[in-house]
Amino acid sequence: MISQGASRAVAPPARKHNGPGKPWLERETALLIDAYEERWSSLKRGQLKAHQWEEVAGSVAAKLGLSRPSKSGTQCRHKIEKLRQRYRAELQRGGSSSRWTFFDRIDRMERGPLPISVRPPPPPSPPPRSGDGESVEVEEDQGRRRISRSGLREDEWAAREVAAAVRRFREGLARLQKRSLEMVIEMERDWTKMETRRTEMVIESQRRLVEVIAMAFSAKKKPRRSHRT
Repeated sequence: MISQGASRAVAPPARKHNGPGKPWLERETALLIDAYEERWSSLKRGQLKAHQWEEVAGSVAAKLGLSRPSKSGTQCRHKIEKLRQRYRAELQRGGSSSRWTFFDRIDRMERGPLPISVRPPPPPSPPPRSGDGESVEVEEDQGRRRISRSGLREDEWAAREVAAAVRRFREGLARLQKRSLEMVIEMERDWTKMETRRTEMVIESQRRLVEVIAMAFSAKKKPRRSHRT
């Protein structure tokens, strides 16, 4: 005989829905950009599918040391879309002078790697100096790196030079675009002046022609004087 308790259907556990969730932390956002760019580049900048967005969410969680993703793939996709919207808004406001934390990071992602023709040359090696120029080698998990007494890693110092070169290139491009716009405005202003002058000349020519025609008609209408013999 089946007991009354056994005959009852066991209710399935309540499923958790991905609501708005917690706000994105700065480190979490930075890891999201890295994970997305990696998969985006592997697809040759193609659109990610739903399962690939879930992989992005899992990658972010793994780098944060979480056992399960704190954000869904859909939330990751929405966050990337918002970051791109903010990037386009910052570009319209000047771009190079933006103080937004992720502007340079999104800018590098959107522009892609620089072509060889515009890549800055490698930074020159600093001249050796006694005492201050000494470096000590330290073992790290990812390999051996040379760290100077100033506290900056050599790869960070290269990275800074590249960032400065990219910033100078972007500022130069902005100046060139501004100058091109000024030239277009000057050409339009000169063209307007020429059109105004041409219109004035046409009106003046028409006025003179009317005067000549009027004088010719008035001369024909004058009566001839009769001569008495």
